[in-house]
Amino acid sequence: MMTKLKPDRVGIMILAIFCVSATGCFRDPKVQRVKYLESGRRYEREGKYQEAAIQFANALKADKNFGDAHYELAKTYIQMNMAQAAFNELQRTVDLAPDNIAARMDLGDLALAGKQYGITEDQASAILSIQPNNADAHAMLAKAKAENGDTAAAMDEIKKALSIDPNRARFHTLLGMLQSGGANPGGTAQAELKKAIELDPKDATAHLALAFMLQGQNNPSGAEREFAAAVSSSPGNLQARVSLAALYIQQGEHAKAEAILQKASEELRDSPQAVGLLKDYYIRNSQLDQAESAYAAMSQRHPDSVSLKLAYANILVAQNKITQAQTIADEAGRLRESDPRLAVLKGMILLNQKRADDAYKLLQDAAKNSPDNIEVSLWLGVAARTKGDFPLAQQSFKKVLIAEPSNFSALQGTAELASAKGDMDLLRQIATSTVKAYPASGDGFLWLGTAEANDKQFEKAADDFQRALKADPKNSTAMLELAQVRLTQRHVPEARALLERAVEVNGNPQALHLLVLSDLQSKQADKALNRVREQAGRFPQSAALNNELALLQLERKDLAGAATSAERAMHLDPSDSAAVKIYTETQLALGNTPAAISRWQQWSASHPKDAQGLSILGMLEEASGDHSKAMDYYKNALEIQPDQPMASNNLAYLMVENDMNLDVALSLAQTAHRGLPNSPSTADTLAWVYFHKGAYDMARDLLEDAAAKDPKNASIQYHLGMTYSRLNQKADARTHLQKAVSLAPNTQTMSAATQELQRLG
Repeated sequence: MMTKLKPDRVGIMILAIFCVSATGCFRDPKVQRVKYLESGRRYEREGKYQEAAIQFANALKADKNFGDAHYELAKTYIQMNMAQAAFNELQRTVDLAPDNIAARMDLGDLALAGKQYGITEDQASAILSIQPNNADAHAMLAKAKAENGDTAAAMDEIKKALSIDPNRARFHTLLGMLQSGGANPGGTAQAELKKAIELDPKDATAHLALAFMLQGQNNPSGAEREFAAAVSSSPGNLQARVSLAALYIQQGEHAKAEAILQKASEELRDSPQAVGLLKDYYIRNSQLDQAESAYAAMSQRHPDSVSLKLAYANILVAQNKITQAQTIADEAGRLRESDPRLAVLKGMILLNQKRADDAYKLLQDAAKNSPDNIEVSLWLGVAARTKGDFPLAQQSFKKVLIAEPSNFSALQGTAELASAKGDMDLLRQIATSTVKAYPASGDGFLWLGTAEANDKQFEKAADDFQRALKADPKNSTAMLELAQVRLTQRHVPEARALLERAVEVNGNPQALHLLVLSDLQSKQADKALNRVREQAGRFPQSAALNNELALLQLERKDLAGAATSAERAMHLDPSDSAAVKIYTETQLALGNTPAAISRWQQWSASHPKDAQGLSILGMLEEASGDHSKAMDYYKNALEIQPDQPMASNNLAYLMVENDMNLDVALSLAQTAHRGLPNSPSTADTLAWVYFHKGAYDMARDLLEDAAAKDPKNASIQYHLGMTYSRLNQKADARTHLQKAVSLAPNTQTMSAATQELQRLG
């Protein structure tokens, strides 16, 4: 017998069935994808591209093969200036929807902008196979052919486009531009460009092309008219404004040029590129004071312009007015805290303040948030290089050069990295690219000469250094490098003259050092000291020159003077570890180890990620007899840099001396020797571990090599003597133990060696 359900029970069941049905319908991927697509399109129409992108991505989560969502997401990425992401989505779109003509056109245009002309040709051809009379596809194919240097084919294609649609202004513009590059660029090209302007008076490209043609025909008034028309018809066209300003500069009318660039900076103040035009003009002409005044005034007139404030702050940084720059940066941050340009500015300020660690972290975070921002990548490279993270620096500069192959700052940064690493192949490659991109600059020739000199191609190097000097007669680095080549060739008088010139230009510390060495070799110590004092007086803010003075004073046993000079260098450049090392030498010579330890503790507090600083602290504590503190510092150093050779070596040695774990000591000693394979010290430590593990043959091989390299090292002689003793080679053992005694009188090494000699009898 069936049980009769109560009415309320039936109602609940019906409601549950209805809810399940509704939920199933609501979760249908086809329904969801359309809902997200339409939502994204609404955001897109409102200009809310970030929100639109999120919705299109949600549509693709519902259906990863939804071609319409891929295309809409691509268009959104284009609006957000995310070219690579847009390119990827367009490729996916045409794979899923081969007949999507608009997507193929967009993909072709994007590839054209990225100089991937083969892809552009492929997309144009695909469109023409579907729509043979598509005039836009013929025009796009014409552009790709032209960029590939096939002008004849390009003209054929644009003429086909015009035969289909003769009233398209931009088609006439392209034909006119193609004709202007031919053997007879006169009337025909001008007629096409004038036709384009007649059809569309606001075609800025046609006005520009006609202006350049008239300028080439020595018709400056006609060129000025057309440049001005281009600006009027397209106020946002930066090329038009820059070209008009360049024409005025060429004619010597600098006031007019400045007015054009200032107007661009103010009228287009939301554009970082436009705002930077006047700044770049002033910097090229070494007019930073005028730049500061102009941007201060513009920033006051337009207090809500982040771009103007950032440009103003950059000028202040260039003038080393860091406090003022920080104030302006804070104002910009209150307007737009997440702007990647603000992160770049703050990074520049931190680097100027010698706070490389803080700049490094800030720019790493900025790069995560804005991975496609070229300026962020560039300054992350600078910060990483300053911090000593060469792999990240090279990766960052490479990323910039992929996007902008002629970016001078990235070329320069990579060249400096290559020099620091001794990678002459990379330096030569960068130098060649720089010479090609900037033939009037001396930098490419300087780097090329450096690579050639390293390969002992001295005549080639000398030629390139001379080219660098021809481009920049006051390039003290080129003078220094050429001087070193001449010294190698034994052309001493010419070399000295070059070094003297380099020092005269800017107190070049390396050139000065070579002159000082020459003075000392000639027994002219007073002359060397006076030379350095003179340059330190000329350039009182130079930490490097104070270091040079400190070294010379240390050489002359003027320990108090050396300490004072080193302290001055540390004050001028708190990030200068060389000054701290010189100061340490003076304090150790004065018998004041606690002062040296205190200074390195201060260094480590302000440079907590510097493994070398911690290693030096360990050495100082070890020298003062506190092995426990020394080992703690070495361990801290290895936590930061596990392969730090100095810390690995010294910790291994102390572990052996204090009867600690030999297997750990062996691993550390092997790490140290891998890092410094030619060091007698690391060989000695590794051999001493082998000795304590009973591997006497392996110890002997290492110690014999170390003793040949450093025969006056008492520790090596003692360890080799002990090893021969265990191998029962008593004569050799006595020889090396006696050397240890003579090399280290009144030391623990002498006592231990004497004791072993007595045992041998």
